[in-house]
Amino acid sequence: MDQKNNKFDDLYGYGIREMRFRKQNVRLLMVRGAIESATFTDPEMRNELVFPYLSQLSFAFSLRPEIRKTLLIGGGAFAYPKYYISHYPDREMDVVEIDGRLTDIAKKHFYLDELLADESRSRRLRIINEDGFDYLLRCADSYDFIIDDAYSGKRAIRELRSETGIGLIRRRLTEGGIYAVNVAAALRGPFALRGRRMERMLKKSFRFTTTIPCDDSLSSWSLQNSLMFASDREL
Repeated sequence: MDQKNNKFDDLYGYGIREMRFRKQNVRLLMVRGAIESATFTDPEMRNELVFPYLSQLSFAFSLRPEIRKTLLIGGGAFAYPKYYISHYPDREMDVVEIDGRLTDIAKKHFYLDELLADESRSRRLRIINEDGFDYLLRCADSYDFIIDDAYSGKRAIRELRSETGIGLIRRRLTEGGIYAVNVAAALRGPFALRGRRMERMLKKSFRFTTTIPCDDSLSSWSLQNSLMFASDREL
């Protein structure tokens, strides 16, 4: 990734950088020095995914074509919601993002406002500015697919990845629904402990689990994004 400029705009404690990535212009949202989210800035690319790991979420749709309603916990700059709503015209998504300021940044600087201006798309996207754990405690809705991508900088939200949090998620899933969680861990070695711990917790609540590494170019010993999927129906 080649840095396009050194400009760093401080917005409510968040930073924005613009860079070149894979020969495309990219805008990054930074939180505590970590990349939180990203968007392409060219108009024809604004609803595409910069980070390949997010595209692996389509694994759930290959297993359950009947998925219609998805919950995403951790909206960030709304990279995945823009992609999901744009590419799956027959599906809906609720996005829970704890910080309303991030939602404002997504609208003003990451083209969420363009998506919301299209009524055929905006009516399928519901934005909830609330703590994800608290939302799971109070909500009565059921979802075919629940995604946990909630991070504060490099730190995952522990409450959601506790046995209690996973239990709440399981209760909000429809029969045979799928839970996916983004885990930053190696597949082998000392940096794999976080992933193994998460896998053990998932197996306490769900009958089936599987892990998909998201970058084949990385060694299994390297720290990387992996998606863990869990369900009570075979994966």
